[in-house]
Amino acid sequence: PLAHALLDDKKLDGLLVVALDEIAWVSNLRGAHFPYQATFRATALATRDEVLLILGDGAAAPAAESAVSFVTNGMSGALARLQSRAAGRAVRLGFDGRGTPAHLVASLKAQGVELVDVESPFAAARTRKTPAELDPMARAFARADQVHAKVKSWLCAAVSKGGKLTE
Repeated sequence: PLAHALLDDKKLDGLLVVALDEIAWVSNLRGAHFPYQATFRATALATRDEVLLILGDGAAAPAAESAVSFVTNGMSGALARLQSRAAGRAVRLGFDGRGTPAHLVASLKAQGVELVDVESPFAAARTRKTPAELDPMARAFARADQVHAKVKSWLCAAVSKGGKLTE
């Protein structure tokens, strides 16, 4: 629903998503591909009806509990799915020109895809938080503020007593 207005306005068959944090957000999936980070290596095509995840060679699909389709035969497999819906016309994809690799843009154009440079609707949307998301964040910040105040108080007292402090 978030991208429907953009898809309709620009007459797009889908949106190309390459930013890993946006892929995790739009698919509601997390992976273990990178240490200390919940994102996973993939490229996504967000359509009106589904999110197609194009996984890299040998990449394992993250555990999916959402309506995500995994494409294991690369971008050409994903494009074939979209082409079957395009009724003989070129597939039109929106892409964010500020972050999409040039080699991917060139490859898609070489495959006959019509690309439209648009601002990703997912970047701003994923930063909006609900009260349920904000409450634990506010509590964590309050605890951090308390720790900072205690350390500052201890430091000022120790320095004023002439204490020698190191890291």
